[in-house]
Amino acid sequence: PEQELDVQVKSDPQIVVQPGFYILQAGSFIEYKEADQLKAKLAMQGIESKINRFKIDDTNWYRVRIGPIADLNELNILQNRLAQAQIDILRIRISD
Repeated sequence: PEQELDVQVKSDPQIVVQPGFYILQAGSFIEYKEADQLKAKLAMQGIESKINRFKIDDTNWYRVRIGPIADLNELNILQNRLAQAQIDILRIRISD
């Protein structure tokens, strides 16, 4: 996107206090199968995620995303659950 996003990679999540809408990206893969495996792993932990396809040059990529999330309490709980599962996330603040 052309707009500047607030993006942070977190393996040891800090508590989010700034209100807004956030997306947590749990992974990005060239192979759909890998994205689907991560989505299934998240589902087994009760975390709903989506796989989004995007293209860079002539290569398809598949990213596994959770959200958008506006509830800061829910966001902080999810971050901690993902850290405990040893899943590094990319936290993206998409709007106020």
